[in-house]
Amino acid sequence: MTMTVEAVPGQKLYRAVVGALRREVESGRFAEAQLLPAERVLCELLDVSRTTLRKAIADLVDEGVLLHRHGAGTFIHRARPRVDQPSSRLTSFTEDMRLRGLEASSRELERGVFLPTPEEAMMLGARPNERVFRLGRLRLADGLPMAIERATIDPIRHRPDVDTLLVTFGLSSMIVGAIEYVWGTGTTLLPPPSPFTGTVDVLGNQYPLYRLVAALVSLLVSAGVFAIIQFTPMGLRIRAITDDPGMAEALGVNIKRLLTLVFGFAAGLAALAGALGSPIFAIHPEMGMNILIDSFLVVVLGGLGSLTGSAIGAFFVALTKSIGGGYFAEWSTAFLFLIVALALIVRPTGVFGQGRVA
Repeated sequence: MTMTVEAVPGQKLYRAVVGALRREVESGRFAEAQLLPAERVLCELLDVSRTTLRKAIADLVDEGVLLHRHGAGTFIHRARPRVDQPSSRLTSFTEDMRLRGLEASSRELERGVFLPTPEEAMMLGARPNERVFRLGRLRLADGLPMAIERATIDPIRHRPDVDTLLVTFGLSSMIVGAIEYVWGTGTTLLPPPSPFTGTVDVLGNQYPLYRLVAALVSLLVSAGVFAIIQFTPMGLRIRAITDDPGMAEALGVNIKRLLTLVFGFAAGLAALAGALGSPIFAIHPEMGMNILIDSFLVVVLGGLGSLTGSAIGAFFVALTKSIGGGYFAEWSTAFLFLIVALALIVRPTGVFGQGRVA
């Protein structure tokens, strides 16, 4: 093997040696991570002194062409292509490594629900006795450890009401999409139960009997929910955690268990509403999405946390849609939003002024 030092007039000799060694590395004569030949051998091949060779090797180490490991020697190190990334654009670890020609992977270090550290409690606004979800991963590039990534998530119930709304709305959209992917988007017409078919005379107008029955059942269920919230020990605890969760927990209320029960009960009520509405509206995966906006407006208009306000808000939303649909159907939804917006300007805490600000 021979190496040619192409010296340019006026150029220092060690710089010419730098060029010669760089050309040898770029030509592929040396493999990645290969140990550089001994100084004596290189000095004979290049016909230079050890001082000149060492100065050239030091420059190549600074440039990233060579890699010096103390006690092991100097190795070939083909530098990865430089990645220029504007500070205005954020990339993930995986994308960043891919841009550098590396294959990103990860190894899980910890996963579970833990008591928060002081730093996590401060960042998330969590109480010391509350639990948070923590995920720790070792991030690797081409199998070499590069970073430790930790993510801590506060339970969604500790966040603002808007965050809870957005998360549940997103989950419902995902579930609907999964249902449509598996079972399709078909529509099924379900006839009302045989005892409730036909119509009845209401103020000289024929009205479907089943709709009256569904309305009666809805009123009875609403009255039952109101009675549970207002007149039972469980309802008292529910109202307590709504008004002051910290004080309720200090008095011995199991907030996590109670909220789980409330969520399950609310899901049951939603299922009952779907069953009652099936003979009235066609059954399809998005049948619940059609009334989701109306439900949101009802809660906001009534005041977050106010059951009575929600009942009045539901009546107001239904009345507005009926009147708007009768006179200007194409603009009924916009008219409803306008009315709700004006109402919130006047009473941001709901129609009774007892709810939380939406």
